[in-house]
Amino acid sequence: MKKTSILILSAFISTGFTTEYIGTGVGTIPDSVAACGTMPASVRTVSFNVSGEASILRDLNINLQLSHTWLGDVSAKLIAPDATELILFSRTGAVSATDCGDGSILQGDYIFGDTATSNWWIEANGVINGVAIPSNLSYRTSEAGGAGQTNPAPLTSLIDTFKNINSIDGVWQLELSDWASGDTGSISSASLFLETAIFYNGFE
Repeated sequence: MKKTSILILSAFISTGFTTEYIGTGVGTIPDSVAACGTMPASVRTVSFNVSGEASILRDLNINLQLSHTWLGDVSAKLIAPDATELILFSRTGAVSATDCGDGSILQGDYIFGDTATSNWWIEANGVINGVAIPSNLSYRTSEAGGAGQTNPAPLTSLIDTFKNINSIDGVWQLELSDWASGDTGSISSASLFLETAIFYNGFE
């Protein structure tokens, strides 16, 4: 399912289209059966069927409705149709291979995009174990936690990662995984927002 809006950026340069794609395959994130930092055996995959998009990707955002009782367990990764991928967040707060990471919880809607002003790791650091990281905020994506990572982890960029993919059309995937046993969670909805453009007069 998709919803489209139009943004005229310049009468002589480009017309921008923003489309919302609703993810399918939401549900429980498979719990790990091992200690903190162990690669999970299975993942929850949410799919976005993208079609009819213009050739230039200008921006993208993703909105996730998540719940989980230990934030540091969770990893979320976006994968384009050509297999280009970017971690949205992963093992938040973990700075060693076996670190269990941040003990705050996920409960609500979380938006990720390059124009966001909130830092995922800093917001997690600001709440105590068992309290939800603030929802209904826009967050920057960040590197995965783990061996040798700093706290907060460096920020990353959605558009820098995906702007040169071979084709915007196709199946985009969101992979959610759990890196430690015990605490559990789920994803109940996901929306991928793609802003594309058609350029005129030789502008690219």
